[in-house]
Amino acid sequence: AEIESFDPRTSAWCALPVLSRRGSCLAAAPLGPHRVLVCGGHDGTRASAGAEIFDRRAGRWEAVPDMPTARSGLAAVADRNGRVWVIGGYPDGTTAGADARALNTVEVWDDAARCWSKEADMQCGRTGMCAVALSV
Repeated sequence: AEIESFDPRTSAWCALPVLSRRGSCLAAAPLGPHRVLVCGGHDGTRASAGAEIFDRRAGRWEAVPDMPTARSGLAAVADRNGRVWVIGGYPDGTTAGADARALNTVEVWDDAARCWSKEADMQCGRTGMCAVALSV
């Protein structure tokens, strides 16, 4: 998949190195000031569980373990503890539309531990949404 980055200092977009996998309907969230996790998506045939981290300083993508659940149309949000919460989306084998069932599952990437864990499910499935982390 082709990825671009916006530089607010120059008001310009620039191309980043291409992801190792094709995809649309991906989710992304920052891991500090120089890295971003990109996960999930749809390759035109099925949902993906794939995940990669782009390191701006190194200028390259790094493969990380797949999410436990393949999903597209998901949301991702970073918390202040270096974790990324991956929320909802469509499961493998379904596409957007009236017959698709949205996931209610939530998984968390722990960057320090370099692994995924499961969190409590949402009360109902959701897709095509945004997520925001609030301090409490």
